[in-house]
Amino acid sequence: MFQLIARTLAFWRRADNSEKDCKQQERLLEGVGFLNHTTYFSLEVVCKGFEPYQGDWIDTRVSIHPSTYSRKAISMKPLRHKHVHEVCITSFCGRNGVIEDSIFFTLDSLKLPDEHTPQGSDIVNVITVESMQLCYLWRAISMTLMKRL
Repeated sequence: MFQLIARTLAFWRRADNSEKDCKQQERLLEGVGFLNHTTYFSLEVVCKGFEPYQGDWIDTRVSIHPSTYSRKAISMKPLRHKHVHEVCITSFCGRNGVIEDSIFFTLDSLKLPDEHTPQGSDIVNVITVESMQLCYLWRAISMTLMKRL
């Protein structure tokens, strides 16, 4: 969510003439708005069935220690998800693929039934999370084969 928060901060900087108020707002947003590369978390705080992947948009609850201002993630879930039914795998190469020319997937983070290996033109049901992957805005996290063509 860093890019979204950065744009919001830029808007507030332009809208607010007070530099002091602007700095206070930045601290508040940074504390609750996004995880950056210096915020660590245990996979135990991630909601069941979701493994965060680089580029995912996440909703995270953060605890801030009052004296040290250190941050600790206490819960994490996808910001948005959706179920998509009977869609076609439009490309698949190596370990990565695309569904309906709009949903990215990688075998590195995809839950599949044991007997299913994706193939181009498969008709599948998927669960997706909002994510920035190359030029795609959704990443499949689970796939079920409906029909093999």
